[in-house]
Amino acid sequence: MHSLVEKLKDSCMLLDGYDNTCVRMHDLVRDVAMSIAFRDQHILSIAYGDELNELPNNDFIKNCSLIS
Repeated sequence: MHSLVEKLKDSCMLLDGYDNTCVRMHDLVRDVAMSIAFRDQHILSIAYGDELNELPNNDFIKNCSLIS
């Protein structure tokens, strides 16, 4: 597991965490992952610091498989 994490960090897909017990996902990688997830499933995701000014319609919410 450690070697896989190091390979992902070496390719800049993961970044060092705030301490040695975690890693962070690069923003670009997260955006691509969210794009793929949104294309394949119904998801509602709000990034840290973003505001949701208006809720999506009820049909969209009922069909969501993930809300983050």
